[in-house]
Amino acid sequence: MWLSRLLVVLIVFALCSSAEAQQPKKVPRIGCLKLVSGLGALDLAFRERLREIGYIDGQNIVIEWRFANGKSERYPLLAADLVQIGVEAIVTNSGDDPILAAMKATKTIPIIFETKLTSLPVLRYSSGP
Repeated sequence: MWLSRLLVVLIVFALCSSAEAQQPKKVPRIGCLKLVSGLGALDLAFRERLREIGYIDGQNIVIEWRFANGKSERYPLLAADLVQIGVEAIVTNSGDDPILAAMKATKTIPIIFETKLTSLPVLRYSSGP
């Protein structure tokens, strides 16, 4: 649970840092890259935590899901699509391939991802190489 809370804090931070340049009526968008379709426990916890702090998907925030359908070679195209539609942050928990694809697709959009060092889950934040 602490992991999903930390993820939400990082997302809100990323949204707030880009909010200064936004129009008042613009609904923030988060891009999510995943290997397979469907939402897992971490995805559901992420959405629930956003809801708890007042962000409701489809109302005052939009989560743009992109699924590689088990084909990691699709990540560059999916990451480029998220950049093109103007997401404020890109989130992934699917390993190195989507992280690298997102980093190649943008140097300005924050990339938030989960990774593991040994057996400890860690969240890292990157806005480029």
